[in-house]
Amino acid sequence: MGIEKVLASFGRVSYLEPVEPTSTAWRLADTVSGGKLRSALLAARAEGLSYQAIADRLEAEHGVLVSRVTVRNWLVQLAEDPAA
Repeated sequence: MGIEKVLASFGRVSYLEPVEPTSTAWRLADTVSGGKLRSALLAARAEGLSYQAIADRLEAEHGVLVSRVTVRNWLVQLAEDPAA
Protein backbone atom coordinates (compact mmCIF):
# COMPACT_ATOMS: atom_id res chain seq x y z
CA MET A 1 0.00 0.00 0.00
CA GLY A 2 1.44 3.35 -1.03
CA ILE A 3 1.85 6.20 1.44
CA GLU A 4 -0.88 8.16 -0.39
CA LYS A 5 -3.44 5.47 0.37
CA VAL A 6 -2.29 5.20 3.97
CA LEU A 7 -2.55 8.96 4.45
CA ALA A 8 -5.87 9.12 2.62
CA SER A 9 -7.28 6.50 4.96
CA PHE A 10 -6.93 9.03 7.78
CA GLY A 11 -9.30 11.45 6.01
CA ARG A 12 -7.15 14.56 6.40
CA VAL A 13 -5.63 14.31 2.95
CA SER A 14 -8.66 13.53 0.83
CA TYR A 15 -7.33 15.85 -1.88
CA LEU A 16 -5.33 12.87 -3.17
CA GLU A 17 -8.42 11.54 -4.91
CA PRO A 18 -11.99 12.74 -5.40
CA VAL A 19 -14.29 11.98 -2.50
CA GLU A 20 -18.02 11.91 -3.03
CA PRO A 21 -21.08 10.64 -1.17
CA THR A 22 -20.70 7.19 -2.69
CA SER A 23 -17.19 6.75 -1.31
CA THR A 24 -16.07 4.66 1.62
CA ALA A 25 -15.13 7.86 3.46
CA TRP A 26 -18.68 9.17 3.07
CA ARG A 27 -20.25 5.93 4.26
CA LEU A 28 -17.95 5.74 7.27
CA ALA A 29 -18.53 9.39 8.22
CA ASP A 30 -22.29 8.97 7.78
CA THR A 31 -22.27 5.91 10.02
CA VAL A 32 -20.21 7.66 12.70
CA SER A 33 -22.60 10.64 12.61
CA GLY A 34 -25.63 8.41 13.10
CA GLY A 35 -26.80 8.72 9.49
CA LYS A 36 -27.02 12.50 9.76
CA LEU A 37 -24.03 13.53 7.65
CA ARG A 38 -26.06 14.86 4.72
CA SER A 39 -28.34 16.99 6.89
CA ALA A 40 -25.40 18.18 9.03
CA LEU A 41 -23.48 19.30 5.94
CA LEU A 42 -26.42 21.06 4.36
CA ALA A 43 -27.47 22.76 7.61
CA ALA A 44 -23.95 23.99 8.31
CA ARG A 45 -23.59 25.36 4.79
CA ALA A 46 -27.00 27.05 5.06
CA GLU A 47 -25.67 28.79 8.18
CA GLY A 48 -22.91 30.21 6.00
CA LEU A 49 -20.07 28.24 7.59
CA SER A 50 -16.85 27.85 5.66
CA TYR A 51 -15.68 24.42 4.57
CA GLN A 52 -13.09 24.45 7.35
CA ALA A 53 -15.68 25.47 9.95
CA ILE A 54 -17.91 22.61 8.78
CA ALA A 55 -15.00 20.15 9.04
CA ASP A 56 -14.28 21.45 12.55
CA ARG A 57 -17.93 21.08 13.55
CA LEU A 58 -18.10 17.53 12.20
CA GLU A 59 -15.08 16.66 14.29
CA ALA A 60 -16.39 18.36 17.45
CA GLU A 61 -19.96 17.09 17.26
CA HIS A 62 -19.59 13.71 15.58
CA GLY A 63 -15.92 12.72 15.80
CA VAL A 64 -15.67 12.78 12.01
CA LEU A 65 -12.19 13.82 10.86
CA VAL A 66 -12.24 15.20 7.32
CA SER A 67 -10.50 18.02 5.51
CA ARG A 68 -12.13 21.14 4.18
CA VAL A 69 -11.46 19.78 0.70
CA THR A 70 -13.47 16.67 1.49
CA VAL A 71 -16.32 18.80 2.84
CA ARG A 72 -16.25 20.88 -0.34
CA ASN A 73 -16.26 17.79 -2.55
CA TRP A 74 -19.18 16.31 -0.65
CA LEU A 75 -21.20 19.54 -0.89
CA VAL A 76 -20.48 19.84 -4.61
CA GLN A 77 -21.66 16.26 -5.11
CA LEU A 78 -24.79 16.88 -3.04
CA ALA A 79 -25.58 19.97 -5.12
CA GLU A 80 -25.19 17.97 -8.34
CA ASP A 81 -27.24 15.03 -7.07
CA PRO A 82 -29.68 16.08 -4.33
CA ALA A 83 -30.81 12.46 -3.90
CA ALA A 84 -27.28 11.39 -2.89
